[in-house]
Amino acid sequence: MILRRNLISMGLTMAVGVSALPGRVSACLVPLCFGDEPEFHPNCTVVVRHRKRPICGATIRLSSDDQESSFFTDGSGSSELRGLAPGRYWIYVQHLGISGISHCVRISERPSKNAVRKKTYQWGDSPIEVQKVSVLLRDLQREEQKPLQSAPTFTPVRDARVVLRCAVSGATLTATTDIKGRSNFGYVPESVYVLSIEGGRGADGDPMPHRDVVLDVDSHYPDKDVVATRKLGLIDSCGDQIVLMASGR
Repeated sequence: MILRRNLISMGLTMAVGVSALPGRVSACLVPLCFGDEPEFHPNCTVVVRHRKRPICGATIRLSSDDQESSFFTDGSGSSELRGLAPGRYWIYVQHLGISGISHCVRISERPSKNAVRKKTYQWGDSPIEVQKVSVLLRDLQREEQKPLQSAPTFTPVRDARVVLRCAVSGATLTATTDIKGRSNFGYVPESVYVLSIEGGRGADGDPMPHRDVVLDVDSHYPDKDVVATRKLGLIDSCGDQIVLMASGR
């Protein structure tokens, strides 16, 4: 219980397993309020940004035991929350399937002078930083008779649909992985994107799990591939995962 409390107080959500990259809200999450949550004013403003860029169309969801409300950010990345009823709420910030933050807040009937009137959330923390978008999708094969210290064996995943969505403009590009498991978008306008991997089958013939990840594309970043690897049974109760990273050619 002490560990859970500390994780929540640092702005993290307790889970059976935690990915190093932002992703979709999982059934493994255990949202809890402990009574030490920050106080928000009933009339407050929430701003969603990625670094210095405002995120338009992000979803801000407030959830309590008996009600749920959703709000959306405007072109400045802001959303006005007005007339919130007293109580404790979980606030979730999401955009294009990527979770920005989830934590508990308190609304008082008589708000104190310290109640938060404006809160800015950073969406898409720890993005993969690349100069251009080139994706390699592969499956890590399990070979039970192979020594543990041996080099892993990878199989390319073909015919997977790779979708690149700009988080600022909403523009969408699609590609399909070839027989080598690659799809190459080449140079795209500098911005922040959500890369989604859909379909394709792994070495065992099973469908690859869906995965979303945030990319920050800038000409100053290294020229690296985005490598997506399925690791089987990585988390006991959450199933297989796709792990993404940037890797040199």
